[in-house]
Amino acid sequence: MASSVFLGWIGGVAITGSGSSVTLADGAILTFGGTSASFPAIRRNGAQLQAVLADESALATFAAASVSAVTLAATARLQLGPTAFGSLPVGAEGDVAFVTDSNTAVPGGTAAGGGANNVLVFYNGTNWIVA
Repeated sequence: MASSVFLGWIGGVAITGSGSSVTLADGAILTFGGTSASFPAIRRNGAQLQAVLADESALATFAAASVSAVTLAATARLQLGPTAFGSLPVGAEGDVAFVTDSNTAVPGGTAAGGGANNVLVFYNGTNWIVA
């Protein structure tokens, strides 16, 4: 296993990493694009991760084992990056993804790659299903 390497500072907190992983020290906030409420961020709070706005005006905490519910403000949106079906990870029941090459767009249909449909899919424990 590779040794940990110092990568830099975020908000005065050291960031380290090795290989393809990054370690956030407790209290560190990793922002994406800026420091105002217009930009998302992730904060480590002990054993939990919190999705926050970069100015920390709103947050949602994710438990280590699972998240049973997250409430988003009416002005918030959830954006899933486009993914080719063949690039989806091994699914866990309840996973959701945005697929760009589904063979079907029929709600409830079993999705597979090779098509031209942009669809939202969820994993039912066996297959990726068109939402």
